[in-house]
Amino acid sequence: MSLPTQTLIHPVVEEAYSRTVSYAINGKKGVIMEKIWKLQDAKAQFSKIVNDALKNGPQYVTRRGTKAVVVVSVQEYEELLSDKPSFKEFLLSCPKMDQDFEFERQQDFPRSIEL
Repeated sequence: MSLPTQTLIHPVVEEAYSRTVSYAINGKKGVIMEKIWKLQDAKAQFSKIVNDALKNGPQYVTRRGTKAVVVVSVQEYEELLSDKPSFKEFLLSCPKMDQDFEFERQQDFPRSIEL
């Protein structure tokens, strides 16, 4: 009596799936590709997630189908923490000139051009 032979099947490590998301943060608008990882896959491929976060942007990790954490580069994290205004906010915060303000143009001599 022989025992049936079993074929060992190696589990396939699932890669992250991506989706396109529009965003608007601090006056900045754009579209990004979100990379979403299951927690088990994230544990198994953490160094890949870190490399992807450095090269491609934020990497989302889910727990039981719900987003739990985001892996981002230090540069992106520090930008999120900074209190610097957007370019538009900076321009709008500049002092305003009075409507009666007049300025004079400098009366320079025209340059000479050889024809």
